[in-house]
Order: sequence, then structure tokens, then C-alpha cells
Amino acid sequence: MPVKAKAITAKMKKQIAKAAKGLGIAAPDFSDGGGKTYETWVLLELASRVRPTLVVSARDHTGAPTIAFRVRGGPGYMPPAASPASGEPCHFLLQGQLRSAELHSSLRHRGSSGDTHELDISAVDAGIADHVRHSGGGPFPAVHFGRAEILGAELKEYDGVKSLPKVYPRALVGVALDLEPYAHVLVERRRRAHVVQFVGIDFWLLTTTTLGTSGQLLDHHDISWRANVEPGPHESRLQDVADQLTRRLA
Repeated sequence: MPVKAKAITAKMKKQIAKAAKGLGIAAPDFSDGGGKTYETWVLLELASRVRPTLVVSARDHTGAPTIAFRVRGGPGYMPPAASPASGEPCHFLLQGQLRSAELHSSLRHRGSSGDTHELDISAVDAGIADHVRHSGGGPFPAVHFGRAEILGAELKEYDGVKSLPKVYPRALVGVALDLEPYAHVLVERRRRAHVVQFVGIDFWLLTTTTLGTSGQLLDHHDISWRANVEPGPHESRLQDVADQLTRRLA
């Protein structure tokens, strides 16, 4: 069972620095031992890959432009705009013709149960996100039927010796159903009658290893997935995520 996260590599550092340079920000510092480097790479890569169509800018916790991009070290709430802390996490503002979104890492979201769930990468409605930060911060709120979340991705970086344990895809299905409780019913109706039009959250599972038979479970619940996603020959698999996000905003 691949239970050990990959150590940060020179290739990962190089790709993060390259993406940061293209986005006009200083590359995040991992001198403290690595942090969430895989999340950081995916976050910066997605921001880079949507840029041909969307206007992308790095923002601090107040929503102001910044070049000193700070990444979140662990799951957390939307920080309040009034916070005086200098180490609050940053995000990207994505501006399209249809709507604008914010791209975050490790942000907690409140589900229909009242519990909160971390999404490693999430794109959320920019207007609602700004309201949350200027109202004292906290978890991203639950809003059903036309939710304010646009995309949610779970990332699993492991040594690719064996396939990813099923506990992770199963957990993502549970999170998806709590964040969007009506989606499963509507997906089933759409499959059977082909009459329901519903645009909900685009959920993804991205991993550096393989998924084995877990892909069937994710496919059944309309959760997209990609395996072996890491810097190198397969990094282009992130383009599918970027393209889907672009279509929702452009």
C-alpha cells in the first residue's frame, strides 16, 4: 500500500519555479521541509494553463494583487480580510467572460450536514468568496442548486508502487455527496431519462500513482480522475482539468 508521500524533488521545485515565474510571482519557499509541494505545483500549473483564455492574477488574503505568493500549510478557513497576519494564504483570481472565480488550495467547505471538508484545490465564485472574507472569514458556505463552488479536486501524491487504496476515492465520493447532496439523484435521473440539465461542482481526483478498479466507482458518481499526474511526460493530463475550468468561466 502506497502510504508514503513522495519527497520533494529537484524536478518538482523546478516546475514550481517555472510556473511561478510565468505567473509573475515569487516561487513559494519550501525550506521548512517541503510543505504541500504537490498541491502547490497543481495550483500554479492550473493557474498557468487557464491563462490563454482567462485573466489570472495572484491575490493576497484581502483580495489585493500580490507577487509574494504564500501557500497554505494545511487545511484552513477563508481568512478574514481584516487579519493583520502577514502569513495568510494567497489565491488566484480567474476572470472570464461568464463569471469570475478564485482558485484556492486546502480550503475548508461546509457541507449540507454542517460538517466541513477540505478540498485540496477548489475554484469558487469570486463574489461569494469576497463576501466571506469581508464578513469575518470562515469555511466556504453551503449553497445548493447553483452552488458557489465550481471545481473541487482531491490530490494524492504517493510512490507509484501500487494503486491508490480505495479508501481515498470512497472518501471523495462521501465529500461530494455532502457538498452537493442533490447531484447524485439528478445524475441518476439524467442517465435514465436524459431530461435533467444540472451543472454542479466538477469533482476530480488526481494522483501520482494508479487507481486500479477505483476508477469505476468515481465514474459512476460522475467524478473525473487522472492517474500518474506529476511533472514530466504526464503533466499534460492537468490540461483536462484546466480546460473544464475554463469552459465554466470563459
